[in-house]
Formats: sequence, C-alpha cells, structure tokens
Amino acid sequence: MNYKNRSVTDVQVSGLQRHESFDGATVSGLVRLQLSAQDGNEFGPRATIELAADLTEHSTLPEIERQFLTAALGVLARLASLSPEEAYDALRKSQRREYLPSVP
Repeated sequence: MNYKNRSVTDVQVSGLQRHESFDGATVSGLVRLQLSAQDGNEFGPRATIELAADLTEHSTLPEIERQFLTAALGVLARLASLSPEEAYDALRKSQRREYLPSVP
C-alpha cells in the first residue's frame, strides 16, 4: 500500500504520567498519529506509540509534547526502514518469546 499521498488527520499526545526515580524523573505516554483513508475521509490507518522520556527540572507541557512527537517519528522512521522480510522475522521471534517457556 502507498501512504505517501494521504494527509495527516489527527495527532495526539496523551496519557502522560510522571515517574520519579533515584536518578531523576521520566514521563511516559502515548503518541497517536492518523492518516486519511484511501478515499480521502479522515478515518484512515493510525499508529499508537508508547514512549518514555527523561524530564528536565523545568520541562513544560509543550516541550514534552515536542519531545514525544520527535521520538515517535524516530520510531516510525526506524520501522519504515525494515524490509517486509525483516519485519516478519521480528514477528516470528516475538511469537517464539511469547509462547516458549523461558529456561532458568
């Protein structure tokens, strides 16, 4: 499928949660990006990416949102660089990890 001519119809950063640890704070959350459908309507395919990022002491919400959007685009770029064979191999490895018992 070709998605190059589809417009971005929705972008959301949601579910932000702050996590404190001994070496600083992080925030986790979701980025959702949606494209138009093949016929042009706004309800096309979407990707939801779960992320975590380090926080600075004075991080603002717009800075966190920008950091999450940048990270999500990096994840999508990495995934887009996979060949179909590489993606299928990764799927098979994940399935084996899920279904095979781990050996102590």
